[in-house]
Amino acid sequence: MQKIEYFNPTITSQGRFEEAISVLERAIQVRILLEAPITAFRGVFDHMQLGDMFSMLGQVDRSIACYEEGLKIQIEALAKRSTRQRNLQV
Repeated sequence: MQKIEYFNPTITSQGRFEEAISVLERAIQVRILLEAPITAFRGVFDHMQLGDMFSMLGQVDRSIACYEEGLKIQIEALAKRSTRQRNLQV
């Protein structure tokens, strides 16, 4: 079983942005391949951090795409939460 990697902010504080991008992209791909549940927090965090890394490297289009994906995950999670809350009230 492949280990799911988690992002370590120390990498970015050392200016190792390409390495941070690699770690974040692998973590996202492993979760997808393993069909591991991506919690809203984890998915949003990974994509926002990835967007930050691309931004720091001047790759604005890739940065925006990551932010948009993180926002999509957050919207979907909030919609599911709202549905669960409505169902509990019935």
